[in-house]
Amino acid sequence: MNILVATAAAAAWRKALELQPGMAALEKGLARALFAGRAYEEALPLLAKHGMEAELGEALLETGKAAEAIPHLLKARGAGAALGR
Repeated sequence: MNILVATAAAAAWRKALELQPGMAALEKGLARALFAGRAYEEALPLLAKHGMEAELGEALLETGKAAEAIPHLLKARGAGAALGR
């Protein structure tokens, strides 16, 4: 997904959240769109709230917080191994 598409998607998710505040599925969609659009700082709270470990770890790396990223990346790796990946 390119940044322009991700930005438009984030705007759509925000509008949906205005209609259904706090809805987890919509917050996750917004988190993914922000992540895809490289709006990492803005995505961080939503990624953390919804346990999106792989994306959270990568976003922390992208924002220069490597030490904070490691536990999330390891947790995501463990989840992937449990799923047979």
